[in-house]
Amino acid sequence: GLGVLTLQGAFWLCGGLALVAGIVVWTAIPNERTGPGRRLPLAQVLTPPAALRATMLTTALFGISFGAFYAFLPLMAERRGFDPVGLAYTVYGGSIIVTRLLTANLLDRPDRTRVLAPALLVTSVSLLGFALAQNWALLLASAALMAVGAGIAHPALITLCVDRMPADERGRATASFYLSFDLGIGMGNWLLGPVLGATGLMGMYLLAAGHGLAGVAAARWVAGAVPSLQVPPH
Repeated sequence: GLGVLTLQGAFWLCGGLALVAGIVVWTAIPNERTGPGRRLPLAQVLTPPAALRATMLTTALFGISFGAFYAFLPLMAERRGFDPVGLAYTVYGGSIIVTRLLTANLLDRPDRTRVLAPALLVTSVSLLGFALAQNWALLLASAALMAVGAGIAHPALITLCVDRMPADERGRATASFYLSFDLGIGMGNWLLGPVLGATGLMGMYLLAAGHGLAGVAAARWVAGAVPSLQVPPH
C-alpha cells in the first residue's frame, strides 16, 4: 500500500512493471505480417465505419457507466466514510480476473452478442448498488458486480468490433472500440460532474445506471447488425 511504498514509490513500481511488460511483448510475441494495408481518404478515416456504429454507441454508453464507477469511487468513499477505499478496488481487481477466466469461452460461441445485454445490465445493477451503498457489504458487492459486468462486456465489445470489419482492418476495429470507450469515460465524467454537484452521489450514480440501461437497449441493435465478411490477410 501507499503506507509502505509512498506515492512516488508506487509510480516507480508501476513504471517498472510497464517497462518489463513492454520488453516481454517485444521479445516473446512474434511479429505477424498482415500486408501493407489500405490508405483511406481523410473523410473516411474520420467517419465511424457503418458496420461499427451500433457497437461503438453501445461501447460509449458502457464507458459512461464504467467511468462513473472508476472516477467517482474515491469521492464516494471520502463522503461516506469508506476507508481504505483500496479494498473496493482490490475486490474489483480480483473479481474481474476470475470473471475473465471463467467466461472467456462465452465469447467463442456462434452468437456472442447474447452475453452483451446481460453484462451491461449487471453494470447497471452495480451502479444502483453504489448509489445506495452505506455499508461495506453493499460497497464490495457492487464492486464485484461491476467486475463481472465489465469483465464480460469489455472483451465482448472488442470482439464484436473485430467481427464486423474485414480481417485487414482489425487494427481499425480495435481502435474504434477504444475511441468510443475513452470518449464515453471522458465525456461521461464531464456530464456527470454537474449532476453530482446538483443531486449528490445518489443522483449521479442513478444517472450512470440509466446510461447502462441505455447500453442494454443499444445491445439489441448490435445483435441485429450483420457482421462484415472477413477478408483474409494479403
